[in-house]
Amino acid sequence: MNFNSSTKIFMAVAATAVLFRIIFVLVTSFQPITNENNYPASIHHISPSSDYGHYKAQSVLYFQFGFMEVIRLISKYHYGSDYEVPREVKDIIAPDHLEMSPPIYPALIWILDYRPGHTLPMAFLYIALSMGIAVAWLKWLQNNGMPILWLLAFALLPHPYWFMINCGSDLLFYGIFTLFFLCYFSKLDNNIRIPLSILAIALAILTRPTGVSLLLFIIIGPLFFQILRNKAQRKKILLGLIIVSLPIFWFFWPYLESVLRGAYRWPFFGIAQPDFIDGIYDDLPIALNMALSWLSLFGAKTLYIFGLRPTYGDVSWIVFLARLAPGIPFLAGFLYLMWRGPKLEKILVLSMLLPLYIGPGQDRYLLPLQPILFFYAWRLFEHLTSFRGRGNEPADRPI
Repeated sequence: MNFNSSTKIFMAVAATAVLFRIIFVLVTSFQPITNENNYPASIHHISPSSDYGHYKAQSVLYFQFGFMEVIRLISKYHYGSDYEVPREVKDIIAPDHLEMSPPIYPALIWILDYRPGHTLPMAFLYIALSMGIAVAWLKWLQNNGMPILWLLAFALLPHPYWFMINCGSDLLFYGIFTLFFLCYFSKLDNNIRIPLSILAIALAILTRPTGVSLLLFIIIGPLFFQILRNKAQRKKILLGLIIVSLPIFWFFWPYLESVLRGAYRWPFFGIAQPDFIDGIYDDLPIALNMALSWLSLFGAKTLYIFGLRPTYGDVSWIVFLARLAPGIPFLAGFLYLMWRGPKLEKILVLSMLLPLYIGPGQDRYLLPLQPILFFYAWRLFEHLTSFRGRGNEPADRPI
């Protein structure tokens, strides 16, 4: 069978992505990587950075009491007055940790019996998912003009390797976001494209609270433009949005409260957020102090979100550099996207980033956006190296 050069390049970079993932799994099986808290990470160890204990307790709740009964219990606890949590629930999870956690990851923990000493079923699922995500994005990047060296660099980005063996909700959400993006921004028939996009949004919300960002994107982007164009349907569209949004808001409000409380205590560059908010430049006039302090908080969160932070805890310098270095092209790609990118993709990325600025601002939540930001980092590189006038800029990609 004869393949054209484009197909051969894709097969080579896809094989590279798959092969290096296999090598990574084998090497870490014998020599686990340690995270910032010195916990080992490999396919033989429980995920060290995914709040496993909390989600394990949630899985027991969901499967012992039933999903709707758990919702009723949590609703009474958060919205009822003087509600006493049943003892059988307290035996599973502390009441102050009783919140509306999306059910898909806890369900996987229960179904695959993910626990110390029995990690391989979940691990093999994550290995296959990581490979599938990599191949899907490599095909998209190549179809949009990315050359082989950049494709190889994308295949070797370190974060997907880490979350392949760190079996939390990060890679699951990455896979669902990939399904949404590649369907929504495709040329598929609307009868296929729209239902698949809606399915992906629903799965995202049921996997992680930040999945609401995709719903926010649909509201701000396409539906907003539809409302402006179609005055006759405006009331129906707005009513539909309210009907859909209210139960989601109600469902996740207790979780949002806990995230905000945690984010308020999260320090940036050694400075607590309350200090930023109250003002850290005491020698300046109050108005200037507050303005610069809030601007500094925004800048600090931006650097943390893109992985450009001074430390990742007690990790080796190799792991530190592997996590730090990709943040430079990601931030450059984001700036170029905001400058020259398509309007809908700008809205999508900003919708995904909004919860990160509200919450603790961790770089792990940037994982789903990495292919898009990496793509625009390449576009920026092309723009800077080949720009000799408007005619030599990179061509618009087929979306």
